[in-house]
Amino acid sequence: MINKDMKHFIYKTTHTNGKYYIGRHSTDNLDDGYIGSGRWVSQIKNKETLTCEILEFVESFDELVKRETAYLKEHFGNSNCMNMSNASTGWATGNANPMNNSDTLAKLSGDNHWTRNDPLYHEKISAPQKRMVNEGTHNLLGDKNPNKDGRNAKQAMKNGTHNSITNNPSTVNAEKGTHHWQNGKSPNADGKLNKKLIAEGRHNFLGPDLNRKRIEEGTHNFVGSESNLKRLAEGRHPSQQKVTCQHCGKTVSVGMYKRWHDNKCKKANKMITTFDQDIIDRLKTGLSPAQLSIQYEKEGKNIPSTYIKFVRDCVKNNMLEFLQEDFDVDAETRMSSVATTSRQYEKMRSGNYTRWHGENCKSR
Repeated sequence: MINKDMKHFIYKTTHTNGKYYIGRHSTDNLDDGYIGSGRWVSQIKNKETLTCEILEFVESFDELVKRETAYLKEHFGNSNCMNMSNASTGWATGNANPMNNSDTLAKLSGDNHWTRNDPLYHEKISAPQKRMVNEGTHNLLGDKNPNKDGRNAKQAMKNGTHNSITNNPSTVNAEKGTHHWQNGKSPNADGKLNKKLIAEGRHNFLGPDLNRKRIEEGTHNFVGSESNLKRLAEGRHPSQQKVTCQHCGKTVSVGMYKRWHDNKCKKANKMITTFDQDIIDRLKTGLSPAQLSIQYEKEGKNIPSTYIKFVRDCVKNNMLEFLQEDFDVDAETRMSSVATTSRQYEKMRSGNYTRWHGENCKSR
């Protein structure tokens, strides 16, 4: 039965960035909110960035298909046209859609589906594609690929038209002022979460007396932005304090100085522990690690041969920093956990250390 109230029209859905999609639609309700079901339209998360306009009404579905084909031939290939093909594709709407007919649906589904009738269909389709790939004649290989090396995405990023830029939900909501972390809705806006944890005694930075004092004074970096802004204005913020390392001469922030300079500086004169130096001196006499371990045992010292091997390899591979006084822990403690230390040594020797440090270090 023909629905005389059905309206057939060509529509154009346009994004705020100028890109658009042309399609056809049949409906008995012009206010059904339909803006397209193509891949491009479906992928856009924020549908508020899309507007839909009717380009032309026609009398029948057959005429609708013809007019859509004409529009696609005119627009396909335009850089802003997001249609995937210049052919009219897709089912009709409502009763005109054969898939809405239960008898038709029964003939095409279940055991009657074409994949059941011809289980080798997929193989027949993929075989020619694989052959062209192997022969190097596929239309998407090499320079023929329209998106080789992600060139389309890179160009879209450069032009500022990439979907992640123009339709990023976080960006769109932030610009509209509706982002769920705006307007003081952030879990830690003005440090309120940290203040609550501090008041309840559950903050992971509570404990040391120094932190408690800083919290009371309002100078702790986790109690919100007001105290930080005040310290910046007064020139008291740690990032504003600079210290010059006496070993390498670099001027850095207090935090960086404490972490990488002073006694930890690569150019500082570091001494090998007396404990390890004694092992090195005795190895120079020609004793093997096993023999030296026995010698220490006779002197009442329990030094395993595995640790002596570790010291020997550090010297052999010019990795003496493992034996210096301020490396990790004292020598006696390292000896008692030599397995852990050796694993760290092996990791350093086989990884970036060998490539960039030791004999290849720029600071040598």
